[in-house]
Amino acid sequence: MKLLFVSIRRDIAGGEIVLHRLIERLHAHETLVVLPEGAFSRRLIQAGINVHLEQDLAHSARSEDPYFILKLAGRFPLLVNRLRRVIREFKADLVISNGLGPSVYAGPAARLAGVPNLAIHHAPVLQPGSKDAKRVFVLSKFCDGFIAVSDAMNRGLQNSGVPARKVQTIYNGLDVDFYKVTSERSNVLRTAFNLASEVKLIGLVATIAEIKGHHVVVEAARLLRDEFPVDVPWRVIFIGDVFENSRLGAEYKQRLQKQIESAGLQDKIIWGGRHANMQDVYRDLDIVLNASVEPEPLGTTIYEAMAMGRLSIASNLGGSSEIIGDEKSGFLVPAGDSRALAALLARILQGKIDVAPVLAAARQRVEEVFDIRNMVRRYSSHFESYAKKS
Repeated sequence: MKLLFVSIRRDIAGGEIVLHRLIERLHAHETLVVLPEGAFSRRLIQAGINVHLEQDLAHSARSEDPYFILKLAGRFPLLVNRLRRVIREFKADLVISNGLGPSVYAGPAARLAGVPNLAIHHAPVLQPGSKDAKRVFVLSKFCDGFIAVSDAMNRGLQNSGVPARKVQTIYNGLDVDFYKVTSERSNVLRTAFNLASEVKLIGLVATIAEIKGHHVVVEAARLLRDEFPVDVPWRVIFIGDVFENSRLGAEYKQRLQKQIESAGLQDKIIWGGRHANMQDVYRDLDIVLNASVEPEPLGTTIYEAMAMGRLSIASNLGGSSEIIGDEKSGFLVPAGDSRALAALLARILQGKIDVAPVLAAARQRVEEVFDIRNMVRRYSSHFESYAKKS
């Protein structure tokens, strides 16, 4: 089959990482990725993946751009026509949108080219009656099917009016042979920030955005220091940065800095920045947090940390509970509950919880459910089913 993927992201987040992993392993199929120039396109080109650059696909955050609808209307006809031409020239058998955003253009273009199309639904977890849910219901008229990355996403699509027959859940995955359990530290973070080996490092690995709950973690750090003191030295480190120069993200980061200063936590919280080698990051962390205050589709950082033998704590929202069985392969806390998070961290740091069986169960869970080979096999089979229909 000839598979044409469409993405709108310049930068790299979880959805882009998963798409890269998938395309690299679709050996039985010829692929082409249409996307704007940026970090993601450069990463794909460096990996030898066939890329077609289309600058008008550049992501524009609706929440930050008051002229989004006008811009969409202005570029829509020409962009759809260009995509239709690329689809035909490539002789694609199937068009796949990596997210809902590109399906706005890819769906109509595929229909005009007479080619079936799918959308991989990474985010958000749709709520009935929301603007996103209504938008997806309209998009579904131009889309032959959706791949949901979790059952939570699947339910959200169906609650938005998408027929169940159009939706298939396929979990994301990783190379379990590459993400290995290790007790050895990389010291990439500890050296950079002059941290002693005995310091317990608690990491929130996420784009700096309000939905990721950094403010919840800052308050939890204050409570851990003031109300749940422990003898073990610890630091919280934020791994990641503002996404795609987002204005809202930059403003949120400034509010976080003020929150940290107001609480006097400058010596407890570290801005760790972006890192290309996440395996080194996980090796240096003791605990990995997911503090999202909105439903997480399927937190990549959760199962990556679990695969490497790092303790994971996540908000009990969306797809996170499908990864972690509470107190079996990790821990779940109520979203936005800084006190519950601080209390749990204190128990763990004080050694009041035997984490060894949790870590062993976490690794087993990843091997059984989130192995990249299972993911690629299911994607390939699902893609081929559309070729048989056409």
